[in-house]
Amino acid sequence: MNKIFVIFVLMAGVLALPEYGPIDIYEIVPQDLGTPPCILSGEECTEQDFEEADKVRKEVIEEEVDSYARREVKVPKCMETKSCIPREIEAYNRKLEARKEKIFDYLRSEDIYN
Repeated sequence: MNKIFVIFVLMAGVLALPEYGPIDIYEIVPQDLGTPPCILSGEECTEQDFEEADKVRKEVIEEEVDSYARREVKVPKCMETKSCIPREIEAYNRKLEARKEKIFDYLRSEDIYN
């Protein structure tokens, strides 16, 4: 009887775990991302340098968020064998987009992506 209770508690604990782990900001956004090259070289920066660096920063963040979400969201086995029905592909795409949006919301809340 005790063994069954212990197994039940372990199963309940595993099922209660969140689907995805915490978001590692620095894996997505390196701390020096968005620094204009003129600052690193010691030259005087213009407004255009900062705008270009911000544009590059946003593009890199979007690519990294996409990559991060694709690593986290489990790909259905049918996609590996290319035997998915459209509904399964749509479900995967919805999960992927939802995860990306959650990551972007988190980055916005930390004032990293605006």
